[in-house]
Amino acid sequence: MDEIEQVALRAARAAGRIHLNWLHRANTTRKSNALDLVTEADKEAEIAVIAAIRRAFPDHAILAEESGASANRSQHRWIIDPLDGTTNFAHGFPAF
Repeated sequence: MDEIEQVALRAARAAGRIHLNWLHRANTTRKSNALDLVTEADKEAEIAVIAAIRRAFPDHAILAEESGASANRSQHRWIIDPLDGTTNFAHGFPAF
């Protein structure tokens, strides 16, 4: 496993721990409409993923669902969706 894969795995595991911590007690808000939800878990997990990437690759560009694009220009760009399946998560259904 190369360094990028290792960082991605560490970041995903950090986000997963956050999701499990918040499961069944998610605080949900709506972004732009009734179907576009965001939870505290989304925000917290995104921060953790970005931190893991920044520690290893401070110059890589990041495009994140909740916080948008970083100003970095790089041949490497990380695309982050901190919680795929927010609707299920927000309703306590553990398929996310």
